[in-house]
Amino acid sequence: MRIAKPTDSLILLNAMAANGRPHVCVTLGYLIGADGKTMNERSAWQFLRTQFGQHVFDEGLKKTRGTFAVAGNAYSPAGTRASTLSVTARLGDISKTLKVYGERRWTRTRQGWRHTEPLPFDRMPVDLQHAYGGQDWPANPTGQGHCVDSQEIEGVLLPNVEWPAAPVLTPQDAPAPATFLPIPAGTPERQRLVGTTDEHWLRTRFPGFPDDTDSAWFDALAADQCISTYWRGDETFELIGMHAEKCTVAGRLPGLRPRLLWCLKPDIGRVREALLQLDTVWLFPNDERVLVLYRAFVETGESGGADAVEMFVHTESLTGPAETTAMLMKQWRPDGTEAERAAGRAVQGPNALAQADAVWAEISATHDEIVKEIKAKGGPAIQRLVVPPLARPAPGPDDTTQLNEEAIKGAVKRTTSGVEDEIRQTLKAAGVDVDGLFTSAERHSATARLPVHAFDAAALPPNFTQKNAAELADAESLERRITAEVASAHAATSPGLNPLAAPHRVLGAETLRAAHARGETVTRVRLEDADLSNMDLSDADLSGSEFVRCKLSGAKLVGAKLDDARLVECELDGVDARHASARRLLVSRCAGDRVGLASADLSDARFVQCGFAGADLSGARLQAAAFVKSSLAGANLMDVQGRRARFTASDLAGVDATRANLEAAILEDSPISGARFVEAYLRGASLWGVQGEALDFRRASMAGVRVGRASRLERSCFDEADLVCAGIEGAVLCGSTLRGARLDAALLADCDLSGTDARHCVARGADFSGSKMVGAEWSGANLMQASLRRCVVLDANFSHANLYEVDVRTARAERIAVPGALLTRCAWQELQV
Repeated sequence: MRIAKPTDSLILLNAMAANGRPHVCVTLGYLIGADGKTMNERSAWQFLRTQFGQHVFDEGLKKTRGTFAVAGNAYSPAGTRASTLSVTARLGDISKTLKVYGERRWTRTRQGWRHTEPLPFDRMPVDLQHAYGGQDWPANPTGQGHCVDSQEIEGVLLPNVEWPAAPVLTPQDAPAPATFLPIPAGTPERQRLVGTTDEHWLRTRFPGFPDDTDSAWFDALAADQCISTYWRGDETFELIGMHAEKCTVAGRLPGLRPRLLWCLKPDIGRVREALLQLDTVWLFPNDERVLVLYRAFVETGESGGADAVEMFVHTESLTGPAETTAMLMKQWRPDGTEAERAAGRAVQGPNALAQADAVWAEISATHDEIVKEIKAKGGPAIQRLVVPPLARPAPGPDDTTQLNEEAIKGAVKRTTSGVEDEIRQTLKAAGVDVDGLFTSAERHSATARLPVHAFDAAALPPNFTQKNAAELADAESLERRITAEVASAHAATSPGLNPLAAPHRVLGAETLRAAHARGETVTRVRLEDADLSNMDLSDADLSGSEFVRCKLSGAKLVGAKLDDARLVECELDGVDARHASARRLLVSRCAGDRVGLASADLSDARFVQCGFAGADLSGARLQAAAFVKSSLAGANLMDVQGRRARFTASDLAGVDATRANLEAAILEDSPISGARFVEAYLRGASLWGVQGEALDFRRASMAGVRVGRASRLERSCFDEADLVCAGIEGAVLCGSTLRGARLDAALLADCDLSGTDARHCVARGADFSGSKMVGAEWSGANLMQASLRRCVVLDANFSHANLYEVDVRTARAERIAVPGALLTRCAWQELQV
């Protein structure tokens, strides 16, 4: 292998199989110093070894979108020692915040297990070793805080780095590790994304990845550190709380445009350019350095793997002009290749022109045959097309050198590209399978796609090359820009596309309908701007397919298979997809009223900026599904199985989730007024920043539920709900009812409980520290050994309540009613009214 590259670039090669064929994944990196300049290769590797030691910082696999990671420490502001602080990382339009604490340990109190106050610190590593985990916790065996034996909890360290929306409040809490770093490949979170490893995989893809591998596996990072497209390369970044002296480290990515030319032995005369895409950014805030990693696939075929590849790397600036491939070739090989030098020594004279006549006759015949076949298969609309004959290039002077057949074919290919585009557009409008139709015709064509410099190898006459070289160079530059734009647009509409999966077949609406009617397979098809309204695709296998800007109003997809499918900007009014299998489905910017998804399997599906008001998801499987900035207002979620589902900034007003299983689900920053969770299973669920009133949680199982600050659940009903060990902090519950609810060992700190009715609730050992209980009705409640420290208790009724050993130190209590209450070892004995 020979690689020509600048001294400030790093290169990593990973030989692998993709679609059953040998490939090399080329990773090209640049480390940017604090001065904004690229560092030389030796210094860059030394720095990376210092940062990561023997740990792998990159897996050398091409990703389907842009990601970023951060390596560093949290620092208290200069000259201080903080016990807790937040660290924030932002790149482009996405940001992420983590909470960092000093050392804390579990200790038993009268109210149950509580952690000690965090100790002050100067510096705290923000790594997996200080996130939640433990030796027996597969998600992060190097972390801290996990304890298997309940008898050994005393003194166990809590994690130093936590999610702001999922703090560890009890020893039973087991959140995902909070980190800016990649997720190790062997963890369950990554392993569940690997596809089916069966006999078919062993026969056809091993040792490569299964075709149904989820593209998120290649990200290697949490979804909140990924964007839908690749990075441009000049985005701004900002890091807060991760520099020893500066509160904020800010800057901009270097704005590079690397280029990669390559060829394979022995065909070194055929040079191609690979499209490099920036998929990984590493930020090192304390050292004020940035690592950018660009990647591309190079297919090696059967040529002998990576050793058979020769490469040339050239670095440009995004703000400067892009060099043509021909100019880059001259930089790589100023004297030309062996093929070019041989062409320069070619025989001149009449024999060359005679050879040119024979070549041209063959090309013309092949062109006529292709046009004839396309017209025969294309129907009346295609038959009416008038295809102009090929125009042969003007002959050169008598001293013409021997013509290179491949170069002529390359020129003809460019000449006829406009005709082919016209035919393709007409076919597409007529609903014809364009790719399938062209496949047969392409078998007859031996034309090759050559770069501009191939015309030099052809040794064409000077009057021909001089006249056309500039135009061809401009055309190639334009082609490259268009290719990049198309790739970027495709990534934006299909962010989860697996680069190792087979390519999509592009179909029209009628072709899809006919294929399904004939019982043909329609997996991995792609439709754009197609009208599929009222089409019956029941039981169709559309796995891995893509629908972009399609009309699906009234379509029937009952029992259809939509696993790994993508729907982007589609109209879905009245779609009936009951009992559909849509695991890992991605739906982006789609909308529809009365969408029917009852009993559908939507496990691991993602809905982004969608409008599904009034949708029927009753009985659906929503395990680990995510709804982001979407509307489910008034939707039917009865009996759904939604363990670990996530609803972020989504409208859940009026949803009916009666008997739903939402164990460990997350609801954050979402309006939720009027929602019903009667008899729902919400054990370990988290509600952060939710806003609503008149919610119904009657008889809900909410043990260990977390309700975060800024949440408002006013005038809601928690009657007979199980809230044992719940963690509710800073929430507003004014006017809510908790009659007969169980709150043993629960935390309701700094909450507004004014006007609440909690008659006959059981809250033994509960902690109400700092809460407001004005006008509260808690008669008959069992608050034995509870804590009301720092509480404001005014005009409240605790008659006939069990207040045994209740801690009311530092509480403000006025006009409270305690007739008939058990006040043993409670300081309120003297406050009876």
